[in-house]
Amino acid sequence: MQPLLFLLALLASATATATATPWTLDPHNTIFLVDPIDTGFDARTAFTLCWRDIQQDFYKVLGVRPSKYVGFKRPDHFNGTVIYLGAAASKRVLPQDKHPEAHAIVVQTDPFVDIVLTGNSDRAEVYAAYAFSEHVLNVAPLWWWTDTEPTYQGSLTYNSVDELAKQYAAPTFKWRGFFPNDEDLLGNFRPDPLGQSVFSSEIWNRICEALLRLKGNLIIAGTVSFPDESHYEVIKRRGLFVSMQHFTLLGVNTWRWPKGVPYSFDQNPEIQDHVWKASLDAYTERQAVWTIGYRG
Repeated sequence: MQPLLFLLALLASATATATATPWTLDPHNTIFLVDPIDTGFDARTAFTLCWRDIQQDFYKVLGVRPSKYVGFKRPDHFNGTVIYLGAAASKRVLPQDKHPEAHAIVVQTDPFVDIVLTGNSDRAEVYAAYAFSEHVLNVAPLWWWTDTEPTYQGSLTYNSVDELAKQYAAPTFKWRGFFPNDEDLLGNFRPDPLGQSVFSSEIWNRICEALLRLKGNLIIAGTVSFPDESHYEVIKRRGLFVSMQHFTLLGVNTWRWPKGVPYSFDQNPEIQDHVWKASLDAYTERQAVWTIGYRG
């Protein structure tokens, strides 16, 4: 770089630094604004479960339970920070990228500070909320699994409120997921009291939470799960896709095929037909990426 251009660049940087105004996220003067569609008994469950996690993150970092305001716009006479979530955010502004899973943290400052956690779909709105926890509150996505509690701060100060803004464009890979394989190695960690899955519903919920914090969208729900096990309901409520692996083609648990019943379409077509239809019925209303075939 030529000396004159280098000097001009330094002056521009110094001017930008000098004019930047430090901004503090004060938990006592902040409210989360939630659309009526996202609260109450008719709330969309994927967002509701995410909102519970955000409240916990906020409390751990700032020491105050977040204040929720149910409505469509900033309440009159409130001049503090408003953080828009879910439908309230996406109705206000959308991410720059048009992909269904694109999301963003948008900062608006006229006349007061509005932080809009917006996404192009229900799942993208969840991603945006978790992005707030990671990018703004500095909560590590896998904090629960690594046993590293979020650090208590009391308040958070940034060089500028604009520092919070962030756009998350289309993902590189369409499907991004977990396969909890060999889960019997942790089977006694939190066992399922119903005796269905290896893990309890609480742990499956934590697995789903971690996946969503990492911006995943698909899970193979255990090594040899039956298609009607209860943890599938947790996954469905979290808004995630489910898929299968080579033991559970079309959802059929071939690893636990009953003894004495021929596993053969030639010898037992009625049984095979019944099992396939029953598995399809069990997956009704789930978001699924199907693995089809015939295990030998």
